[in-house]
Amino acid sequence: MQSAPRYLTLKSPAHRGTRLDIEGANRVAVSGRVAYLGAFVPDRVSVVDLSNPAEIFQTANLPVCDIDATGMTIVGKALFVSGGECVEAIDVSDLAHPVSISQYRNGDLFPSREVLLEGEPRYDNGHDLVYRGGYLYVSAQNDARFGVLRVNDPRALELTQ
Repeated sequence: MQSAPRYLTLKSPAHRGTRLDIEGANRVAVSGRVAYLGAFVPDRVSVVDLSNPAEIFQTANLPVCDIDATGMTIVGKALFVSGGECVEAIDVSDLAHPVSISQYRNGDLFPSREVLLEGEPRYDNGHDLVYRGGYLYVSAQNDARFGVLRVNDPRALELTQ
């Protein structure tokens, strides 16, 4: 029996001595030489420089506006993140200092269906999202909803160019 051909090879095992602070990482979005990792514990986004795949390194961590960055999309220099009862626009033009610039919290898209996690209430609702032409298309997992959010913040819109 022939073995299957190997099409993927690990380029950065154990980060070659570089410790990435990415505990709980469960989502990834990549643009150019940068990866954005969403983490559940603690609730944040990590920025990782991929310029040299053999020597990747982390440039920043940023807490997200609610729990768990379950959805992420990068458009230009704007990273849009959904999680919990929030959708957030983050300016990533400075990889060492990402900044949250606008948020959509609660509202009609997220009627706040509570989920218990280890006995604690969590509102893990906002999930995947896609950006197209000034709009974010967002799924709300726990409420079984799909919503369209218009991006009104001029800073966020400028960063998508």
